[in-house]
Amino acid sequence: MTDCICRTRAAFFTVVIAACADAQPLFTQTDVFVSGKDGYNTYRIPAIETTPDGTLVAFTEARKYNASDPGSAKQEIDLVYKRSTDIRQETGSSRWLAESTDGGTTWNEPRPSVGVAPVACALERLTLEAGGDDRNRLLWTGPKGPQRTRLEVRTSYDEGKSFTNERQLSDSFAAYSDLTVLKDRTVGILWERGETRGYQFITFTRFNREWLEQGKK
Repeated sequence: MTDCICRTRAAFFTVVIAACADAQPLFTQTDVFVSGKDGYNTYRIPAIETTPDGTLVAFTEARKYNASDPGSAKQEIDLVYKRSTDIRQETGSSRWLAESTDGGTTWNEPRPSVGVAPVACALERLTLEAGGDDRNRLLWTGPKGPQRTRLEVRTSYDEGKSFTNERQLSDSFAAYSDLTVLKDRTVGILWERGETRGYQFITFTRFNREWLEQGKK
């Protein structure tokens, strides 16, 4: 591909977490991409997936000359990714809601749902009662604000009608994020993080249900 610059390069990031037998709350963070490193000015718009064999694949835009969006003068953007095969256990505006009861063939009329920050990013199912779990859980991430700061994960126990359980992941700069559920049922979030300004890091955060619902009855 020459006209549309979209290169990929593979590397590895390692996240190793020892699991306690009594399922203690677990929370870790790893900076997967760092702005200003490896020949790129800024990394933006992360996405993450868990493959069937448990490998994590973290994608992001690598903006070579500045932080500007596509179409800006003197800008070159590559698609880059890193893989981790070593994640293991060793022992305001509103979001609109539309519902389907027939597997997505038809949908009811969208209606305003819960209020959200301007950047309301990832939505992922964690547990399903019909699949044998104790209850339904949907997770949703986005910065609470003000503006693009204070990334939170919220939990819905009523299939997205409300999100009642909020846990703050960071009080720093935060913007776009993506969610994945790992094979061991822990949760991974790949997100844009900053310490002194926005978009300095693409960070991978991992936690378990015990951390998510710590102190919740």
